[in-house]
Amino acid sequence: MAGLPSLATLVENDPAKYDIDGLAALFEGAVGAILRDPKYVAHKDTCAIRVSRALDHAGAPIARSVKGVRADRGGDKNLHI
Repeated sequence: MAGLPSLATLVENDPAKYDIDGLAALFEGAVGAILRDPKYVAHKDTCAIRVSRALDHAGAPIARSVKGVRADRGGDKNLHI
């Protein structure tokens, strides 16, 4: 198992500059659709999605879904929580 990326690498890959519409365009796929859907009010807290992307782009992608944690695929085919 590879180690976790450094904090500096995570920060470098954090999509903090994007608002929710920008995130939806960035992720696309199921994640983008959820962010755009007004019925999914509970999923508008984007902290986990942003961390997922930072991990993915820092070389430590989400490998699989686990019970009790929702993970959806973005347009990049990677899982995001």
